[in-house]
Amino acid sequence: VSIADRPVGSVHEVETRHGDTITTSETMHIALNRMGSSVEMTTTTIWTETLDGRLRELEFLLDMSERETRLRAVVAGDRIHVAQDAGGQSFASVVELEPATAGPSAGPSGAPLLGPLGARRLSGRELEGVGDAVTYRVFHPMLAAVAETTRRALHVDADGTRVVEERTSGIPIATTLRLDPASRIVGSEMPGPFGTIRTVLADRAAARLADSGGELPEESYGASLLHTRRRLPTPRQADWMQLELRHRNPALGWPDLASDSQKVLERSDDRLLVAVSRRYPSTTAALPVEASAATRPYLSASAYLRSDSDEARRLAAEILGDERDVFAAGLALERWVAENMTFDMGIVMAPSDEVLENRRGTCTEYAVLLTTLARAAGIPARFVMGYVYVNGIFGGHAWTEILVGEEWIGLDAAVVTEGPADAARLAFQWTALEEGAGRLNVGPATQMYGQVDVEVLGYRLEGRPAIAFDAGEETVRVTDDLFVDTGLGIAWSRPEGFEFADYALTWPERTLVALEGADGGRAEIQVSPIFYWRPPDEQAWERLESLVPEGRRGATILDGRPAFVVSDTGRLAAAVADQEELWILTVEGHDPEGLLERVAAGLDLPWGEPRR
Repeated sequence: VSIADRPVGSVHEVETRHGDTITTSETMHIALNRMGSSVEMTTTTIWTETLDGRLRELEFLLDMSERETRLRAVVAGDRIHVAQDAGGQSFASVVELEPATAGPSAGPSGAPLLGPLGARRLSGRELEGVGDAVTYRVFHPMLAAVAETTRRALHVDADGTRVVEERTSGIPIATTLRLDPASRIVGSEMPGPFGTIRTVLADRAAARLADSGGELPEESYGASLLHTRRRLPTPRQADWMQLELRHRNPALGWPDLASDSQKVLERSDDRLLVAVSRRYPSTTAALPVEASAATRPYLSASAYLRSDSDEARRLAAEILGDERDVFAAGLALERWVAENMTFDMGIVMAPSDEVLENRRGTCTEYAVLLTTLARAAGIPARFVMGYVYVNGIFGGHAWTEILVGEEWIGLDAAVVTEGPADAARLAFQWTALEEGAGRLNVGPATQMYGQVDVEVLGYRLEGRPAIAFDAGEETVRVTDDLFVDTGLGIAWSRPEGFEFADYALTWPERTLVALEGADGGRAEIQVSPIFYWRPPDEQAWERLESLVPEGRRGATILDGRPAFVVSDTGRLAAAVADQEELWILTVEGHDPEGLLERVAAGLDLPWGEPRR
């Protein structure tokens, strides 16, 4: 398996006959190495079919963290019995099927479910020439549902290899397959967030070598981020934003982006104009919320969201105490998750039992835990995927929405703000997660991640007039003597002997702009978020002492405001708390106190309205 032409893993398929059944086992392992972490995902799918290709049973194992999740589907007449387990209790459901017709070659309506053997034989019979097509039914493990798959022959190579387009209902993207003369898959290609994902037939040694994973080109990761051309001031206070989205691959289509907090203003195949609003509840609601047909999916436990576990219920009750207002309770749970989770890039997607135990992960685990605790408290909650703005980019993100009355209100424990989730984000998938995590990998995320570009056309902070940006407008200007960011409201004139550097950085970097001196001295401005419920001075000292370990505490004035200082030989860091952020000026050189005085003299920070 390769992504962006870099080997990142392998697929191994084994076919075995057991009496009157055929078992096909397929294991895929992917490992991506980045930012000091190895992100690994392994899936194993085991199909059991009759000799004529009818599916009898499917088992799907998904390993994206420390605990493996399992799905088992057993076909029994006109029903599929499905059981899902994420390391604890098993959750059962039943999928009703239309009665099966005479044979595997019948059309999809009422046709039996096929496994890999059945699909291979059907393709061998029906895809003889260019343009031939065949449609059949499968039980798709990622969707945890019955789906229709259509294969269409695109062309035939001289050696008899057929190039086939495969589309499956419920999955927006198409996969291009290479089928050998026996209709076995010997190669595939599909778009992905970091570049084209390809598989090619290889010997065991080459496949095992690829299993160690790979480091993708930096541009591959950059392509999955939406660069905004400009940094936005105090984004966690944004209550309205207007975005223009451009699709790089319009054939993938757009997911439905309409929700309580998002409105699609204009739409075409390659362009969307979307307005995002920060939504406050207009009514109050009391705990616990009564289960109904509408709320039950968002109150129920599932394999990934074990809100019925003793620990989840105990913890939710402990956090909330006597609180019975739904929105206030949601904010209390959000704050607890934000304070008690640790960010860990090495976890892809973990179930709530694991997150409760380890309390670490990426934004997905923050959202899993908050959604679980909300349900454990009797609050309808759903898992949201999309993008969030931070440090000059919109990056892939997950958060939670809770139901207050009849309104869905956003909460975000990973990028937390006072009150509901801010408007500096874009959602594209809302789910109860009752089918498991597989849909997150094959649904709207495949249409969006790595496939679109964004521009912010309008932006409003609470209590301030809206700001409109011209299309293509750059807000950063740099001359020989002056750096100006009109979006953030920053100006910095350089002292003699210094040059501007590092002013085009984005997440994960916090640096806005740096000055480098001919004598080796360096100064830079950083922005660091703070929790609204903790004293700013405590957080300022913590951040400064992480930058200058074992330094001495002190004080100074930075752009007319009292600033906290931590200094040591050759290094100094000063910080001012402004609303939701710390503005930090660091200096390095043989005389840091003197260097601070020189570079701070020309610094103008955004204490008032953002400059335009």
